[in-house]
Parts: sequence; C-alpha cells; structure tokens
Amino acid sequence: MDPEVAEALAGLNAYVPNGTNNYEFFYEFTDWVEALGNPVDIVEPIFRYIEKYPDADYGAPGPLVHLLESGKAYEAELAASIARHPTGTAVLMVGRILNSSLSYERQDYWLKVLDVARTHPIASDFVRDRAARFILKNL
Repeated sequence: MDPEVAEALAGLNAYVPNGTNNYEFFYEFTDWVEALGNPVDIVEPIFRYIEKYPDADYGAPGPLVHLLESGKAYEAELAASIARHPTGTAVLMVGRILNSSLSYERQDYWLKVLDVARTHPIASDFVRDRAARFILKNL
C-alpha cells in the first residue's frame, strides 16, 4: 500500500465519530483521498471503518458514501461489508444502486444482498427494517 494511502487510513482509523459533528473531519478526509487519486485499496478499509462505527452520523449519504461511489470497485466491497456487518449506511448505498437503471439480474442480485442484511444475526432492528423497506419498494 502506498505510504500516503496508509497515512490517510491511519488518520481515519484514529478518528472516533462523535454525535453529529463529524462532517468536517469526513470532508477533509475525502478531500485528502481524492487528492491521492481515490485509490482502490482504500475502499475496503472505509467499509470496515463504517462497520466499526455503525451508528455514527456519516450524512445522508455524506462524504464517505460519495467518495466510495465515485470509484468503480466499491460494489463488491459493499456486498462483502453487508455480509460481514450490515449497517444503515451500506443498506442506504444498496438502495441508491436500486434507484438507478438496472438489468433484472443486477436488481435481483442487490435485492438478495438486502435480504442478507434483513436476516443477518448482528444487524440492528433499524438496519433490518431499512433493508425490508428497500426490498418491498423494489419488488
């Protein structure tokens, strides 16, 4: 991993989100990552950070989601994140994908990913409910 990418990730991992005053930090972080060319190897660590702090206020969708969505390699990591530890942010991202123009096969795939979140043993009630709502909306 590039030393500058490692430094950016160390900065992210040292930050503990607090209430709703996180936006300034997350905007600064995303600016830093974008200046590095939005490297692909930062995607999984960002999802793991969101999993570590699932109840943090990242925005709706917020700078981290916009950063992740700006790259092409995030969808596989999004599905993997939901399989590990579904979060409201990850479920929101799937909902955003479902709101785009998709083939039947891709829509079916993402609905199955949401079903994983809906039934995941460590998913919060909020995440389960949000996943169920997106599923119903897209059937």
